[in-house]
Amino acid sequence: MPEIETFLSANGWQGAKIQPLAGDMSTRRYLRVSRHGKTAVLMMAQTGQQSFIDMTGWLLSLGLRAPDILAVDPDLQLVLLGDLGDVSLRRYFDDAPHAMAGVFHDLSVLLLTIRRARPPKLAQPSAPELVTMTRLADEFYPGIEPEGLTGFRSVLQTGLDELAEVNATVSLRDFHSENIQWQAGETGLRQFGLLDYQDAFLVHPVYDVMSILTDARRAVSAAEKDQFLSIYLAQSGDDGAAFRKAFSLFSAQRNLRILGIFARAGRHSDLALPYRYFCDAMDHPVFADIRDETIHAIPTPRELAT
Repeated sequence: MPEIETFLSANGWQGAKIQPLAGDMSTRRYLRVSRHGKTAVLMMAQTGQQSFIDMTGWLLSLGLRAPDILAVDPDLQLVLLGDLGDVSLRRYFDDAPHAMAGVFHDLSVLLLTIRRARPPKLAQPSAPELVTMTRLADEFYPGIEPEGLTGFRSVLQTGLDELAEVNATVSLRDFHSENIQWQAGETGLRQFGLLDYQDAFLVHPVYDVMSILTDARRAVSAAEKDQFLSIYLAQSGDDGAAFRKAFSLFSAQRNLRILGIFARAGRHSDLALPYRYFCDAMDHPVFADIRDETIHAIPTPRELAT
């Protein structure tokens, strides 16, 4: 595109080599640009551009690692970013499983750093709004029986209403292993290059803990989940039972919504993990009275494949 070449040339990247990068399911697209041994990432964002820029500044102010904003053209919806590399936390875990306990400790410190910081002005969805987000599944998940989820949504809203009394904190929202780039050679919080936080909001502090432990792109075992929660709770001082209840409520909310998002995108082969996490959440006693009818209302991914 001539506009991209003009933008790059105006910002010191004339003649740069351009390569596409894998994107997500949003309207954003990413390109890696390289010139004279240096690289940067060009983000083309139809929405969320200013939110991304504002959140980047906030994260950097906390000493966290986020891509530097190198240049911006709001009219062309282009943002040139510092390059955090290609090694996601998912790939690092696959290559170095022995390092997981240490990484969990540092990730807990990162989440608590965010939790304890004064938040910027962000949206804070109410319990009814969070419940409404799950209705994507009603619309797009094949064979679902929405009437069978009435009891579930009643319990979910009651539980989320109770959690609204806890001080909300910043959630990066899509905090998972492919939105965290491993920074080799760095230590502590600088090991984690953060991405995809333009949709950040204010919510119960369990949310990002839950997000990374119900990673729809990487299977998280029960042992890993318990290990991470033990490390986090030891640092945070939260009541363990209350925190695990909140975890289950938000996991049910988020993973039912993800089932709708993935089904809408035609990613039926990726439904197994969020379905598993949803069922795990339903095993918490808070859902005991409506668990069976809720699970019955949602066909398994295996049933969809037959």
